[in-house]
Amino acid sequence: MNNETTQTPNPGTLALLSNICLSMTVRQVLFSFKGRIPRRTFWAVFGFLIALCLIVAIVLNFAIFPVMDKIDFDRLPLLVQIPIGIIDWLVVISAYGLFIWVALANNVKRWHDLGYSGWMVLLGLIPFVGIIVIIFTGFFLGQKTPNEYGPDPLAMLPNTALEPTAAAPSVLDVPSGPQASDSSTSPSSGGGSALDR
Repeated sequence: MNNETTQTPNPGTLALLSNICLSMTVRQVLFSFKGRIPRRTFWAVFGFLIALCLIVAIVLNFAIFPVMDKIDFDRLPLLVQIPIGIIDWLVVISAYGLFIWVALANNVKRWHDLGYSGWMVLLGLIPFVGIIVIIFTGFFLGQKTPNEYGPDPLAMLPNTALEPTAAAPSVLDVPSGPQASDSSTSPSSGGGSALDR
């Protein structure tokens, strides 16, 4: 008897990723300016960016900066100072560039879901208007029909949330109250569910 088991991904993780990314890959969600994303994907990426910033700040404050403070850069030769300075600036510029790219891609796809051009992200640069823009893009429901930027991302989800399973029967299938004792309305006796009435 062969007891080998194949490892399958955790269904909860797959469900979470499929609910966030929907029909896009993670790369498309983070880096592409094409397509549409619903509110939950917008907020998931927004939260990811904030968490990433917090992690980087903690690492810099507790791991990198204390080590850098112990080094006396003024005593290093100029041929060592220049490459360290260039590498430092390249790391900072690329990190900021990556952060800005992902944030812009996230916002552009959200504007697309609302039926507007991605150039609407520029409204966020106007002082005090940026807060209104975040409220609008983050809380308003996107168009339920296909638009010039693609189909409704929520329409691509299978409607399995409303279908009862054997493990979790529908609430509508379980009789309650005085009808509970009547076996003719029980789903197991073929009497039908509450939807049939």
